[in-house]
Amino acid sequence: MDSPGTMWEAAFILSVVLLIIGSIVAVVLYRQPRRNAIVRPLTIIILTVFVAMAVVYYPAYVWRLGAEDGGSVESLLLSIQTAFKVFKIDNVYDVYVGPLQDVQTWVKAPYTIYTTVLYMCAPFLLLSFVLSFIKSVSAYCAYVLSYHREVYVFSKLSSRSLTLARSVLAHYKKVGRRLPQIVFAGASLEADSTAYGLYEAARDLRCICFRKDILSLRLDIHSKRARMNFILIGDSHHENNTQALRLLERPAKGEKPNYAARRRENTWLYVIDSSKGTELLLDGKTGAMTIRRIDHARQFIHNLLWEDLWDAQTGEHALFSTAVAEDSLRRISVLLVGLGKNGTALLKALAWFGQMEGYALEIHALDHDHAAEEKFRFQCPELLDERYNHKSDPNEAIHSITIHSGVDTNKQVFSDLVKELAGTTTLAFVSLGNGERNIDAALNLRVLMERYAKGTNPRPPIYAVLHDSEKISMLTSVSDFSEENYFINLIGDYQELFSYQMIFDPRLEGEALQYHIFWSVKSTEDASEKEVKKKTGEFWSKEYYRNSSISRVIHNKAVRKYGPLSEENRKERTEAEIALAAGMLEHRRWNAYMRSEGYVYNDVRNNLAKQHNLLVRYDELPLAEQEKDFKKS
Repeated sequence: MDSPGTMWEAAFILSVVLLIIGSIVAVVLYRQPRRNAIVRPLTIIILTVFVAMAVVYYPAYVWRLGAEDGGSVESLLLSIQTAFKVFKIDNVYDVYVGPLQDVQTWVKAPYTIYTTVLYMCAPFLLLSFVLSFIKSVSAYCAYVLSYHREVYVFSKLSSRSLTLARSVLAHYKKVGRRLPQIVFAGASLEADSTAYGLYEAARDLRCICFRKDILSLRLDIHSKRARMNFILIGDSHHENNTQALRLLERPAKGEKPNYAARRRENTWLYVIDSSKGTELLLDGKTGAMTIRRIDHARQFIHNLLWEDLWDAQTGEHALFSTAVAEDSLRRISVLLVGLGKNGTALLKALAWFGQMEGYALEIHALDHDHAAEEKFRFQCPELLDERYNHKSDPNEAIHSITIHSGVDTNKQVFSDLVKELAGTTTLAFVSLGNGERNIDAALNLRVLMERYAKGTNPRPPIYAVLHDSEKISMLTSVSDFSEENYFINLIGDYQELFSYQMIFDPRLEGEALQYHIFWSVKSTEDASEKEVKKKTGEFWSKEYYRNSSISRVIHNKAVRKYGPLSEENRKERTEAEIALAAGMLEHRRWNAYMRSEGYVYNDVRNNLAKQHNLLVRYDELPLAEQEKDFKKS
């Protein structure tokens, strides 16, 4: 039977349009976070090619069978059957070649070329799908075999998550524990150099890689006794928040995966995200897991004060050991270059960490932003309030904080400021938000310090933030042409920021938890198991309690070396004198800490307004609070 050329032309155009639409949908899905286990780019492409092939074969069967007496339906069914055969490399050229030759139309050559291309691509698409399926099954088999092992599940395979995974494995080897199973979700297996390199590196570590989104994986098929750690480490705040909320919620009956069936204390969710929105969304959130948000900047500064600034050989802390004696006090004078996230977090932390009996704290912070002081004052109004700043009241936090706005480290104004401060600075930090700028500023700062410093500490230590591990190894002990060392200490190594110690180290938080319980209950000996459990849950669910307790523990480590709890003080004072001095110092630190968190005084406490009734001088505290500081310290 003769088949009109218009039918062949219509079928060709429709097939091409369908293929284009399917390809666009696949590209859009590829560029978006993967949330569905079934609707994936490869699935869309295979389905599109299948439909396109069925469309191009339809006119051929209509030519053979006719369109009447059920011929259209039979032609459609035969077209679908032929489309299936294409994927298994059956020879189906004869189906359309003969009929097409008898049709007078412009579409003959394009039709043949187009169909041939689809015919060649179809088997490869099917093979890719099969291999992908085999990889998925293989990954699940490997996961099931690690049924009793501790598991770390990362929401994304990236350089950050891979660095953290390496650190986790290295830590377990070091302490002699059985190695955990590392799982990466959302692992891209495409052959571009970066993604493929990450995938190969993960496989070399014997990690399990899934293409699926972390929400689509059936990872609940694991021993309830083995600890599971979920680490959300995506670049998108929205994606991290969505995944966190979905993992925390208790699914409907019969819905999988179901992590609510596990023990909450044995299932942890870490959200590595420093955004304020994530903090507000997740703070106090409870669900199927114990949740903890990791604030990059705060975590980095905590570890800097808790570990990095302590000298392992001498047992001294850089902030206090470099202080200069002046009259009856020792003066700490810090120059802070840059008030980005890290710089601002450090300024806030130094305000409370630098509170020490017998020491006076002075901080000069500079930034190129002309509104730097106004912005910081907005965050921490009482920290810069003249009623408390630049004062030396022993019953109050003692600090002198000056912010120099609009100072460009590449202009003369920077040189003039360093000239003014060079003779008194005891320690310097450079954190401008960019590694190259930090190194340049640190080198310039050392040159200016050498040129202008004529005080008792002419060569103060300079710490510069640099995240690139390779550059850090190259720039360690950097010197000038005469081989004279610049004495610049590089901090913030990428491998340190995303390390087991930084994210999972239980020591600092373990001590902080014990302190939180100790401070919250009347007596640790008489505290009931229920009360301890309540305080433990409170510590992990509320960042307010956790950060407050961590700051106390970090400071207390310095107090035992330089403050009332030091061995020297214990020899010269009575226990009562030591307790009183420690209690006063703790209130000074607490005042500075609360102000660094943005709290202000009010006679009635209002947490939502960040107002606290105890932000007063130590001698103005209620006797019960003074006694509590006295006994607990």
